[in-house]
This record gives sequence, structure tokens and C-alpha cells, in this order.
Amino acid sequence: MKSLSLLFGSIFVLAGFTQASAQTLSEFRLDMPGTDTEEFVELAGAVGASLDGISFVILGDSGSTNFGGQVETAVDMTGHVINANGFFVLAKSTFTLGVADLTDDGMSFENSDNVTYMLISGFTGAVGDDLDTTDDGILDGLTGTIIDSLSIIESIGSGDIVYGSQSIGPDGSFVPATGWLCDSGSWMIGGFSDLAGNTAGADNDCTPSNDDCAGAISASAGANAMDNTEATTSGEATCTSVNKDLWYAFTATSDANHSFDTCAASGDSKIAVFDGACGSLVCLGSNDDSCGLLSSVTIPMVNGQTVLVQAGAWSATGVVIGDLTITNLGGPAPGDDCGTAAAAVLGANPFDTTANTTSGLSEPSCNTAAIHNDTFFTYTAGAALDHSFATCGADIDTKIRVYDVDCAGACLGYNDD
Repeated sequence: MKSLSLLFGSIFVLAGFTQASAQTLSEFRLDMPGTDTEEFVELAGAVGASLDGISFVILGDSGSTNFGGQVETAVDMTGHVINANGFFVLAKSTFTLGVADLTDDGMSFENSDNVTYMLISGFTGAVGDDLDTTDDGILDGLTGTIIDSLSIIESIGSGDIVYGSQSIGPDGSFVPATGWLCDSGSWMIGGFSDLAGNTAGADNDCTPSNDDCAGAISASAGANAMDNTEATTSGEATCTSVNKDLWYAFTATSDANHSFDTCAASGDSKIAVFDGACGSLVCLGSNDDSCGLLSSVTIPMVNGQTVLVQAGAWSATGVVIGDLTITNLGGPAPGDDCGTAAAAVLGANPFDTTANTTSGLSEPSCNTAAIHNDTFFTYTAGAALDHSFATCGADIDTKIRVYDVDCAGACLGYNDD
């Protein structure tokens, strides 16, 4: 079961050792809902490569007197080889997420603190040994050569000392329950409850769940985590072309202008915001380079309106990591004045003037009589054809004006009754 842990002050450092790569750590699961029956670790390597003399070792703690370097698991894999798929799965006998190449029920997968997973050649230690007797981040008691290592982190800067050359986590305030190595060389955190995301004994799937429009994940006001390292390019370019894009769905909880930005991220980003459904998206706004090389766009929204946000990179190989930040800016209701005109599409565009104010905007060549409680739309024609703008389906007495270009444009037409 996932649980909070009592964390101790510690040194967060990488031990100064040299590693040679052959077999590598590729995937793990150390926690799950209910009883932990699916704990495993996966190695990757050349098909048929021998694992003779190589041990899988987990380093953790021994309570309040030792804050790292304690051997919690040590499994000698002598006599085994990397399987025909290019992997080797080490698990407990209760494992059902794939086929284990070696089972060992004596393994201890700690799931409530920082831990380090290692592949060590020539290891002669045993469970209970302290490989860092001074708790200084240096493995003074290590025997053998480290082939690969991974720090799995619950708390950065506190908790047990870790020794990995790579790291993953934390997952919120928890240690990652599962994770896997991607082609980019980075580790991806998997879902605590999503056991289907594990691919023990097969290639890891690092494609983000929100890699395309149909997989858009729910976003909220404030910071929403973003990492497009393993994302692909969807090809949606109705607003602007965004590469290696991620998708988010956001629903407004009030009538207000909302900003969507990646200004707190790293990289060179682009962003686009759409109305409508996947396959028939309508561009509401887009941006490139509003805050340095990062992006921000402001969209007027009404309470209950849902938009789809496409955020990604400027270049085909660009990486953007950080947050998509959504901010309620307040201000007039969308369309309540010309400056906040809402985007309209060909066909029906619902509107409600109940709470709107009267802008007083008029144009002598049309008609100077006020349009009360007015609402504004902006429309871009898709072809050089005559267009009609009508409120004939409304249930009130209406007036309508059409202006050219912008809020200072000339009147193109007017009607009352």
C-alpha cells in the first residue's frame, strides 16, 4: 500500500564512482494498490548476454541509525542470460504482469523512502551489510563494479541517501510506484494504479497519455506539469504548428479572461487554444515567444466553457519541461466589449446578453442608436463569399452591426427588425 514516510535530514549526493554500461535497469514496480504482489525489476541488454557474476542490489536504510547504503536486497543472477526479447525480469512468485525469468520471494522492495537500485558485477556482500558506514554518500564498503544504478526518490534533499547515476521521482509526495527507461535516456514515472502501463519483458511505452487531442488530460487553474520529451507531433496546425505537442482540457468556472502560458518552463515553446471537439477544432488563439522563447496566450471564456490547449515545442526536436500555467485574469465577460470579442464560427454561435453592459460603440454610417447589453464576436471568412449575420433564432428584440477589421473599423452593415 502507498504510505507516507517519516523522512530524516540527509545528504543528497551521487557517489563518485565510474560505471561501465552493458546490461541496464529498464523498468520497475515497487508499489501498487492493496497487497504488493506485482513487484519486479526489468533489465535490458543484448539477447543472450550472460548475467554470470552480476547481482541486483537494493540500497536503503536500517531505521533511525542508518540513513543509506544498507543492503536490503541482493540477488545473484549467475546462470541466467538476457532473454530473446532483450530483457530479463526478476520478480516475486506472485508476479502476473509478464513472465519472470527469475523469481525470488526474499526480495524487499521498500516503498516508503528513497532507495537505490544497482546492478553490480562481482558483488560479494549480503543483505544487512552497510556499504556507507559514515553516511557521507560514498560507498566505502562496496565490493565489485557498478554496471548501472538508479535513485528512486520520495523526497529531494531529505530522507535516505541515494547513490544512483540516474534518478526518478518524486511522484507528488510519494516515491514512484513504477517507472521505465525511455529511448531518450530519461526515466518516466508510471501510474500507481495503472498496472496495464507496465510492459515487463517487452519494449517500454514512453508515449505520454496526452500525446494527441483525443487523449487530452484535465487541467486546472494554476500549474499543470508538462514534459514533452517523449511526445510526438500530432500535426494539428489550425492555429499554429506546434511540435512534440501535449494536450490539455480546461473548463472555466467563471466568465473571465484566462491566460495559458509556459513561461515557467524551460525550452522554446509554442501554444494554441481551441474550441470544439477533436477533428473539428476552432482556433481561439495561439502564441510563440511571448515570454522570451516561451509562450502565453489570453482567451476570453464563459463559465462552463471547455477549451483544448495544445502545448509543445517550436522545433521538431525541441524539449519543453516545466508547467502549463492557467490563470483566471478576471476582467469583463467575454464579448461584453469589443476588446474581448469572442471567436465565432460559421453556423450557430450561442449568446446571452443578460449580464452584459452597453458599450456605446456606434458608427454614423450604420446607425447611431445604441445597442443595449451588447455582445461582440469576431469572425474570419474562409472564402470570398457573401455572408449573413442574423439573430433570427433569438427570443428577444435585437439589433446587429458588423464592423470591418477591428474595434475602430468602418461599419459594414446594420439591422433592426
